[in-house]
Amino acid sequence: MLQKTPILLHQPLSDDDAAAVPAPHKAVAIALHASDDLLQEHARIVEASALDLSNSFKSLAEAASQQGHSLEELIQTISHLQHDKGEISLDEFVTMMSGQISTTIEKIVGISANAMILAFAMESATEKLAGVERFLDRVHLINRQTRMLALNATIEAARAGDAGKGFSVVASEVKQLSGEIGKIANEMGDQIGAVATQLHQSQGTLAEVAGIDMSANIMVKQELEQLMQALLNQSQRVSQIVKESSAAAHGISQQIGHITVGMQFQDRNTQVAQNVGLLLQAVQRFLLNPHDNPLPPDAMASVQALADVLTLSVVRDKMYETAEAAGLPVPAHLRAPKHEDKPAKGDDIELF
Repeated sequence: MLQKTPILLHQPLSDDDAAAVPAPHKAVAIALHASDDLLQEHARIVEASALDLSNSFKSLAEAASQQGHSLEELIQTISHLQHDKGEISLDEFVTMMSGQISTTIEKIVGISANAMILAFAMESATEKLAGVERFLDRVHLINRQTRMLALNATIEAARAGDAGKGFSVVASEVKQLSGEIGKIANEMGDQIGAVATQLHQSQGTLAEVAGIDMSANIMVKQELEQLMQALLNQSQRVSQIVKESSAAAHGISQQIGHITVGMQFQDRNTQVAQNVGLLLQAVQRFLLNPHDNPLPPDAMASVQALADVLTLSVVRDKMYETAEAAGLPVPAHLRAPKHEDKPAKGDDIELF
């Protein structure tokens, strides 16, 4: 930070000292003092403004860096899904859903095909049951004829008297057997009829299942696959945009960092202003009171004496460069290297 060095002109002179100072010297001293005040005041303003601007850039860099991290987290969030078995990417989710839908449609198509086969099988079974029913009809017909024969045999046996008793017994047994066969045939007919009814109903249901138009379901499957692919493409595009934004945010953060480093010139300027102030104060002291603050009679020695109050080599080098340009014999060890435009190694320039 810039620290203002006390100026001797602020301290009142005695009457004798004030009278001893030539008027032109006093005017020059006042001008030097004003220049020193202005230099230090503006150095403080530059320093404060540069520090504020640097802090603002630092905050902006931190915000840009934080935005970059947030965008990276957003990429991770929109490209992955959480579920009870862990985390899967959106690509894996779309692939899994597409596979499940395809498997489901294939199973439905398989069920429809099997239903068609079963419908044909039931139709064949129904036809065979119809053949059994026709066979039972023949049994009923034969049974009726048998009962008629048994009735006729009973009548003839009664006419024959005792000679027809044996024949009457046989006719009775045939009649009884015919009745049992009729009961069995009726029961079989009832059961076959029930089975036939169930087969007809099942055949109708299977026919409905087999007749379902699967083209609509297949189209729905295709549309779902297209929608999921569009969702995947959109997610990939969003991820790409967010990645580009994240890279831009990191780039902005780096650029701001470079700007912040570049702004550190203000500290160098502050130290230069401080040294100029020291030089002005030394000149002021000599002008106000040359007896107590004498300078050597030799011009180069006076320049070196004034340069000794400086703490920054770049200002000392400027003093010697100006003296050399004015024709003064500057010793070689005091001349700054021509290729060196940076502060000397011993300078204490503190960068923030």
